[in-house]
Amino acid sequence: MNSKMKMALADDILTGIVCSQVWDQRQRNDPEIVKNADQLERVMCTVSEYLPEEMLAALEDAITNCIGAHEQAAILFGIHTADALREVAAGAVA
Repeated sequence: MNSKMKMALADDILTGIVCSQVWDQRQRNDPEIVKNADQLERVMCTVSEYLPEEMLAALEDAITNCIGAHEQAAILFGIHTADALREVAAGAVA
């Protein structure tokens, strides 16, 4: 499998994770996510009174894209961390 195919596969897997019901439930029930989403919603409502519709849509897109990039980076970091922990545990047992 070439690197382009590996990247496409990784992208499909990440998309599957963030589009899953489990991930959706986690986001809807995590206290920190809920608290910060509420704060963002309040700020966006305030800002919407002062920004033209086009600028508000661009801001919402930028926020969504930034959150998505953070999600993917966090998932990949978690996967790499889990692999490293497995390697350490296997070495400690061996």
